[in-house]
Amino acid sequence: APRCSTEAMAQQFSAARFGGGGNVHAVDAEFEAMKKAADAVDASLRREGMRPTSEAAMRKMMADMGMGDEHEFVALKPITRREERVVEELAKRCEARGLAWEAYKGLKPAALAERLGTSEEECAQLVRLTARTELRFECHASDQEHVLAWLDAGKLTVEEACLLTEQLEAIRMPNAKLAFETSTAAARSGAETRIEPLTSSDSVSEGPVAEWAAAGYEVLARGEAAALVLAGGQGTRLGFDGPKGAFDVGLPSHKTLFELFCERLKKVGALARARRPPPQPPRVTMSRGTPTPPRKVTALDWENAEENAREAERREKAAADRARPTPMLLVMTSKLNHAATRQFFEENGYFGLEPEDVVFFSQNAVPAFSPEGKFHMQSGHEVAMAPDGNGGVYHALADSGALDTLEHRGVTHVHVFSVDNVLCRPCDPVFVGYCLRKEAHVGSKVVWKSSPDEKVGVLATRNGAPGVVEYSELDADLASRRDASGRLVFGAGNICNHLLHIDFLVGAAASGID
Repeated sequence: APRCSTEAMAQQFSAARFGGGGNVHAVDAEFEAMKKAADAVDASLRREGMRPTSEAAMRKMMADMGMGDEHEFVALKPITRREERVVEELAKRCEARGLAWEAYKGLKPAALAERLGTSEEECAQLVRLTARTELRFECHASDQEHVLAWLDAGKLTVEEACLLTEQLEAIRMPNAKLAFETSTAAARSGAETRIEPLTSSDSVSEGPVAEWAAAGYEVLARGEAAALVLAGGQGTRLGFDGPKGAFDVGLPSHKTLFELFCERLKKVGALARARRPPPQPPRVTMSRGTPTPPRKVTALDWENAEENAREAERREKAAADRARPTPMLLVMTSKLNHAATRQFFEENGYFGLEPEDVVFFSQNAVPAFSPEGKFHMQSGHEVAMAPDGNGGVYHALADSGALDTLEHRGVTHVHVFSVDNVLCRPCDPVFVGYCLRKEAHVGSKVVWKSSPDEKVGVLATRNGAPGVVEYSELDADLASRRDASGRLVFGAGNICNHLLHIDFLVGAAASGID
């Protein structure tokens, strides 16, 4: 086919953009042919008064060339002749060493320059083109092309270009887009939100508390419960410069929030241990008959002895972890206070807990969105990020490996609560036993509101789905509605106190949104 025919260019772009490792080589091979074709279309566009580099112009250009795929028009972003020469030279050096472009993905400019025997400035061209050929499609699919504006304009240094591409690769763009669309769907649709009260709740003062507690203690005695404190906040609003969990709440003992939680975990562990039946002595039986001769040891036994010993050690450790009655404590921090929180626990001897029973992990950050769904830019090379809040606990558990630790240790129930709830009872056996008896994968403790104007969110259903409805979402009629007994219908005050089954955590971590 002619070098600049529609078929040839369509095939070339297909290989270059969707064909794996050869993306840069393919662009070089047909660069001049594409440039001539683009120049011809440019001339017609100018006659029509259109700016050749505008998105509309490029879409028309692709249509005129018979290449109308939604994602392919971005491939005609301007590529300078100097960049072409640099990439051609880098490609030759790569080819001479039998290396593919993928071998260099994620390398810092200095390391890349050293491996290719070239300058960091030349490597900058590769960084920019890599962004065009890989990240640009993802940015376009998520409607975030503007994040590459400074990169395309050549206004970024080598380090800045690498920082931007690394940050964009770390952002889950499809997940971020889905989260934004889901959270704003109701507002954009203009549809009326249907808010209804909960249909299932029980009062601790009226239920079989002793039965629930006994069932909960059994779970604790088997080592199947863990506590997770949401501790990403700082004590700024309390006039305290440090992690909120390290705050002295003013007790005569001057104990901090973290210390109170750890002491309660030790206590409930001791209570569970006291309820556990004592181990039975091994039964010895005697039998008469011919003794069995010892089995001959083979060479295969010697070869597998070391692996068998390691496997036995792993099993013993897993069994010991499951038998430890003191529940694990997981602490979700933020980037702001992660190091300070770990240091606080270390300096205080983990408040009597075993260090291996305390797991720290940090919540993630998500892009800050404009009302139109565009990423805010902190600078030309940095997307503005914000902590993803308590809802990010699922992905943070999975990303940090803490979820794997829970599964390995046989934990089935995780008590999640906020760090500023000074009265919380971590791994409350009544709560654990209640959810176990109800076969509930998600349970929430609530405190009933004392008055309609109390500013606290409530557990209710929104369009049929259970969740937290903020007090600002309830109009005066709903907030003040009462049942026949005079109790507030929408009164299940949310105190951020939840029990989650491990199966629910695994499923939530695997989902696309928080």
